[in-house]
Amino acid sequence: MDIAIDLNVLGQLNTTESKAIHDICNKLSVCGINKRVKVSHIVVMGEESSGKSSVLQAISHLRFPTGENGCTRFATQVMFRQAPETRIDITIIFEDKSKKNRSLQNSGFQEYDLAHIIEEAKTIMEINRTGKDFSKDLLRLTIEGPQMYPLSLLDLPGFPYSDKSQENMEILQSLIGCHLDNKDNIFLVVINPNKTLPEQEVLRKSRWFDPHGERTIPIITKPDLMRPGSVEERSYIKLAMNRESMNHFGLGWHVLCSRREEEISFSSRDETEGQFFKGSAWSCIPSVDRGAASLRKKLSRALYQHMRRTLPLVVEDIDWKLQFRESDMEGLGSPRSSPEEMRSFLISVASDFQRVAQDGIHGRYNDSFFLSQHGEITKLRAQIRDLSQAFDHVIRFRGPEYDIKPPNTDKPEGHKPPKYLTKFIEHYDRDEFEETKCITKEEFVNRVVKRVIFNRGLDFPGSHTHDFARRLLQHQVSSWNIIALRHTELVFEVTKAFVDRVFQFVFGPRCFNRGIESILTTEFSQRSADRLSERVYSLLTAKVPVPSDDHNKERAARQMIREAVAAEKDSERRASGIDDVIDIMNVYYESSRRTFTENVINLAIESCLVCELPNILTPSMVHGMSNERLQELVAESEETICRRKALEDEIEVLRKGLAVCRRYQPRPVTGT
Repeated sequence: MDIAIDLNVLGQLNTTESKAIHDICNKLSVCGINKRVKVSHIVVMGEESSGKSSVLQAISHLRFPTGENGCTRFATQVMFRQAPETRIDITIIFEDKSKKNRSLQNSGFQEYDLAHIIEEAKTIMEINRTGKDFSKDLLRLTIEGPQMYPLSLLDLPGFPYSDKSQENMEILQSLIGCHLDNKDNIFLVVINPNKTLPEQEVLRKSRWFDPHGERTIPIITKPDLMRPGSVEERSYIKLAMNRESMNHFGLGWHVLCSRREEEISFSSRDETEGQFFKGSAWSCIPSVDRGAASLRKKLSRALYQHMRRTLPLVVEDIDWKLQFRESDMEGLGSPRSSPEEMRSFLISVASDFQRVAQDGIHGRYNDSFFLSQHGEITKLRAQIRDLSQAFDHVIRFRGPEYDIKPPNTDKPEGHKPPKYLTKFIEHYDRDEFEETKCITKEEFVNRVVKRVIFNRGLDFPGSHTHDFARRLLQHQVSSWNIIALRHTELVFEVTKAFVDRVFQFVFGPRCFNRGIESILTTEFSQRSADRLSERVYSLLTAKVPVPSDDHNKERAARQMIREAVAAEKDSERRASGIDDVIDIMNVYYESSRRTFTENVINLAIESCLVCELPNILTPSMVHGMSNERLQELVAESEETICRRKALEDEIEVLRKGLAVCRRYQPRPVTGT
């Protein structure tokens, strides 16, 4: 699309710093930065025939219509944007929201097209045909291109000094108030040279919205039409010096010559203006406050200062996004494209795994891993401790076949565990666990006597053997193996879940693949579970039959003597020695229960399973791995490689953007 505009002149409305900020913000937009620097509108306002259009032409080199037919009847906005391709969009935005915005056809934009576009818009808005002289509708031209920087020029209708109708004044008051109330806008208030200062209604209006004069630049036009040496000229020169306290403006006043009809080109207009200022009384005005080129520089500085105020929000947005992206990059881990990088990465992971596993085993929960949402699973030592206590409770109260009670004793309701153990004990509720039978000693004697008589050999009457007590004890503890195996299953499941979580933590979600899962599958296979079960069975057969020590033998003998003296036994019981057998069995049972429970917990669970967890993955194992095995375990996928490259590019842009925006943002005021 052919668009003929003076890019050099428009570029002067942006300082070098502004351009740097706009350039980096364009790059930041692809990084999802939502906060953008605000670009102030340059709003031009003044009375009819005051020279508003000439001011707009001088600063932009766009041909705004002038003369009798150039009186502005509606707001016209020209916006420039940076974009990859050149295009123009011309739209009429109706004040009546029930009407759909109207786009005007265009095939390009040339220097003199603006006047024709405004006339076409005036027809569409039905100005003059409906009896109205002004409209609240907006004509907006949006021009985009690769060499353009953000800029917005807004031409407001002129104050009618000849038409004081109520309707027109209300429309103008509404339009002007809407734009002047925006504190991000910069106002160019064009002074009518044919009126004295007290008569400048537009200046009073701007003071209402900008009482301190921080956003207003009064423009004195047509100084070349004033009579040299007149009171009027001296008065306006004094104002232009910006020395009067009542008429002082932060951005200063400015003096500008209007383009004459015979000045076809803008260059001839600027040349004529320069000659006038050199050879007239207006030469006393500082060069920064006179002429079109100086006005563009003044506006560029004002726009830059306004834009700087929005940079802290942009910096905050960039900083947050940068932290987020760096966190994503950290989640990918170190690059792993070569065998050396893979090995280094896996050694680091193995060290982290061993550290976290050791912490879990010893109950040290300070690492961030233990603060995750899966808190109960990660507290390994706490779970093993609770399961061990539950195991001890089940063995104690559900382990024996018979619970022997004195005669005339009510059947017990059961032994209630502590509340915190209830949910762990529930895991031991299995159909294969037979409930302990509660019987009296007399009932137990009757059942045992039959076995004693059946198993009697050449023993002297009344004699008994430890061998028989051992056989009776084996029957009494027949459920221990099933309970112990269930305990090992539960601890096996807990440790497997713990190691799974640790692996996911140290490897990260993007690195956790099937190759890594194979390590866990091997370590926690059915074969491993079977080996642990065999260890439990060996403890049962090795430890249950034998009294724990000589002290227990002596204790049993003393107990038998006391009971023999205390009560008279009938002949069959004395002959069989059954009371002695029961006493020995009870002593053996209690000693064996403690020994068996401790051995299952310490020799099977702790030694064969828990203490071996840190050895699942070690740095020494990684050192011995082949390149092929490393590739299988931790090589980056194509998706991860692409993601890493995208993050690297984005982080670089964010860091550069952060540096630029921090460099130009206002410094905070400290102290007084």
